[in-house]
Amino acid sequence: MSKYLKWESCGPMRGDCTCEWQCCLIGNPTVKELCDDIISNDREWGYIGIAKKGTIFGEPKIEFAYGQYVDGNRNKIDFNFPEEIATKKVVNVRADGGWSRMDYLLYLE
Repeated sequence: MSKYLKWESCGPMRGDCTCEWQCCLIGNPTVKELCDDIISNDREWGYIGIAKKGTIFGEPKIEFAYGQYVDGNRNKIDFNFPEEIATKKVVNVRADGGWSRMDYLLYLE
């Protein structure tokens, strides 16, 4: 259960039971706080990115899998967003996915 997010479906359910989600923020988390909260669900994997026009997963972005941040080979890494992004407040979150894969796009103040 997320400390900062409540999910609401905002698109049609696809054949694989995935869809687009609008996430309602609870509180006023920073990027780092929200990312750590997202990966606390050790049953999900995907990408967390900062919304940027022309990108699919955002820029910068970080991959996560089953409770940790990972590189492209699923090796554990540290959270690596620059400090000036990590400390910004998140004002909106969109997500896409379902049962195990969930990709998040964060919009900042």
